[in-house]
Amino acid sequence: MYLLRDRICAWEFSLSSGRVESGVARPFKRMASMDKVYPSDIEDIPYTLKQLKAAPRIDSFAGVFLEAFSKCDRIRPHEDYENTVKQTFGEKSAVYSMYVNKVDKHKTKEAHNYLYIDFEAVDMKICGWYGVLSDGNTEREYQGIARPFRDEKRLRRKYAAVYADLLPYSVEDILAAPGIEHFQNYFIDMFRQARKIYTYGDTDAYFIKNTFGEHVFNMFKARHVDMSVKLGNRNISLMKACRLFGVEVEGEEHDPKIDVKRMMAYMEATKDL
Repeated sequence: MYLLRDRICAWEFSLSSGRVESGVARPFKRMASMDKVYPSDIEDIPYTLKQLKAAPRIDSFAGVFLEAFSKCDRIRPHEDYENTVKQTFGEKSAVYSMYVNKVDKHKTKEAHNYLYIDFEAVDMKICGWYGVLSDGNTEREYQGIARPFRDEKRLRRKYAAVYADLLPYSVEDILAAPGIEHFQNYFIDMFRQARKIYTYGDTDAYFIKNTFGEHVFNMFKARHVDMSVKLGNRNISLMKACRLFGVEVEGEEHDPKIDVKRMMAYMEATKDL
């Protein structure tokens, strides 16, 4: 759970069945309470104050929490949330009662897997990706190509006009690939294994939202770290960031595998700061 002044504002449930649920809510009933929030209060929350204000109130999600809690024999929280659940839903609420009865108070071992990933897209829909899930000792690769939408004429037209020089895939490779909708569970499984998900820039988050919708986006956003370098109100390119830190990785631009290698090398170089 993500907390704002000891109240729930975002969450993720990972059930033993493999199902993952996540969401975001406004933690206070009164909007005036949100206006009293300091920037430091939301530093560790993966949502902006504007997004929290626009979200439904947390009490409207009591049924969601009850349903998730009722599907398990034990609740294994990332941290001690007993007081948080009480403050959020009330000491006499069914949510708090069920939480207290089922919670496992032994601290869950924190996952230290970090996912570095880069997506390629056509019209904001994912058509290719490369990622590395690392725990510091071992690495697991994820890569693939997908057809972003079914309309072949549209895809060929967009590819010829814009994407031929931007994508490392041919239009025929994309057309021959499975539809991106078939990969939703694949990405959910990938994301749920990562404690943090690193991308260069925040465009990848919009690719996720536009491709799979709010559910997968919320799961991604809760872990997402934009590792781009900002100068004023703009981001500098990954290539320039690498040069800034003395990182050299040979390969073409717009190749997700090369970009991920650059991201990982760049991240390693920042540890010396």
